[in-house]
Amino acid sequence: IDAAREAAKAGDMSSLLSQLHEKLLQAPDNIEGWGLLARSSMSTERYDIAVEAYSHILRLLEINGQNTAPVYGLLAQAQYYLARDSLNASVQASLDEAFLRNKDEVNSLSLLAIHAFSSNDYQVSVKMWQRVLAVAPDHPARPSIEAGIARAQSFLTGQVEAGNSEYISRPVQQAKAGVTVSVELSPTLHAHG
Repeated sequence: IDAAREAAKAGDMSSLLSQLHEKLLQAPDNIEGWGLLARSSMSTERYDIAVEAYSHILRLLEINGQNTAPVYGLLAQAQYYLARDSLNASVQASLDEAFLRNKDEVNSLSLLAIHAFSSNDYQVSVKMWQRVLAVAPDHPARPSIEAGIARAQSFLTGQVEAGNSEYISRPVQQAKAGVTVSVELSPTLHAHG
C-alpha cells in the first residue's frame, strides 16, 4: 500500500491501480487497501476496478456486521458509470440494498438526482438533491448540489432551454465528483488489514 501511495503522489495512477490491485488480490481482507483502490479507481474512471473493490469492502463489512448502506450507494455509482450512465438491473439492485439499510442513504440519493437530471427529469433531481441536503446539511459537496438544484429549477421555470448539454453536463459532473462517504471501521477490521 505504501508503494501504491508513493506512485499516486508521483501522479502515476495506472501504476498505482495495478500495484494496489495485485497486492490486494494476495491480501483480500485488507479493507483499507480496497478503500484506497475504490476511491482511486473512481477518480480515474476505472469503474470496473471500483466495482470489484466496493464488492470486497461490502464482504468485509458484512462479515463484521457493520453498516454497509453507504458502500452499496458507492457500488451503485460505480456500476452506473460503468454502464455508461444507465440505471440497469445491477445498479438498481445495489440501490435497493442501500435503501433497505438506510432510506436516506446520500450516495444513492445523489445518484438518483444525477440520473434524473441527465434524463431531463428536473423535478425529481431537485427533490433528490433537496433530500440529500435535508439528511446531510454539512455535505462536503453542498455548493455543487445547490448549483445542481438551481440549474434544474432554471430548466423547470424555462429560464434555460432543456436539452442543452452545456448546461446539463456541468452540474452533473460537479455532483458526480463531489459524492463521498466516510466509513468508520471497527478495531477488529483494522487488525485484519
